[in-house]
Amino acid sequence: MNIKIIAMGKVKNKSPEMEIMDEYLKRIKGCSVKVMELEVKNFSNSEDKKQKEADLMQKHISSSDYIVCMDEHGENLTSVEFSNVIKKQQGQGGDIVFIIGGAFGIHKSLLDKSNKKIAFGKVTYPHKLLRAMLVEQVYRAFSIINNHPYHKE
Repeated sequence: MNIKIIAMGKVKNKSPEMEIMDEYLKRIKGCSVKVMELEVKNFSNSEDKKQKEADLMQKHISSSDYIVCMDEHGENLTSVEFSNVIKKQQGQGGDIVFIIGGAFGIHKSLLDKSNKKIAFGKVTYPHKLLRAMLVEQVYRAFSIINNHPYHKE
């Protein structure tokens, strides 16, 4: 099983967010985690942009993938519950794909196609920071699954 994080927008090299992501990506063992940064330019309105983003993201998703949309209306999970999502998918085949939409959110077509919607609380985070937080939670999930002492209860 591999994990893909598909996110709209770019994180600058050597930014604090990139340093955090790089650190946790190096720590993850036994699974490939790939962060894909996509951009859509030239749109007429927010719905048009969300549709173009969804079309672009769907090119990187296969029919066997388990899709998790990071959405403000999604379910709030503890770190243990989050790790259970990953653990359950390990034996199912296909990859886990986490989707982080652009500034206007994720298009309904992609939300409807998702297997799960997750929120990291009720507040709004910058997309760059959310990526770093998601990568850390993936590392934490593998720590929990493998009984590594990183996660304290």
